Amino acid sequence: MSPVILGLLLAIPLATLTADARLGRGLRRLGLLVVPEESSPPPLLVRANAIAAELESALPAGDAISLLATRPELVAAHAGMIEARRRRRGEVDTELVIGMARLDDIETPEELRQTLSERELNALLADRRGFERLVSIARRPPDPASGPGL
Repeated sequence: MSPVILGLLLAIPLATLTADARLGRGLRRLGLLVVPEESSPPPLLVRANAIAAELESALPAGDAISLLATRPELVAAHAGMIEARRRRRGEVDTELVIGMARLDDIETPEELRQTLSERELNALLADRRGFERLVSIARRPPDPASGPGL
């Protein structure tokens, strides 16, 4: 019974101490309070991380929106995956509404990344009308005065 009681007594102070990021990193460097996967990751995880790094380095310059807009098959695939959402009366998706309003002010593809937050961009990508407007702006020719594309 002592190990159970000792564990319960130490749980709160230990959680409080390990909540400190500096102390947590220090304990990790010492190999304390880590799970086996942290100290010796399985080969599958090591390979998955290597593949992810290879894929990331193989991506063309630019962002996903500009790549998406230049590939009709990707546009069609993405549009096909957007599900119609039924909203309840009075329910407002604020990120979508703000994103749609900001699209009214955006004139060039370069402004897309500068103007939209990640949450607004995600809301637009999940909405058929928002996605169509986003792609139409991303397909506009870049403004030569603003430098390289998205």
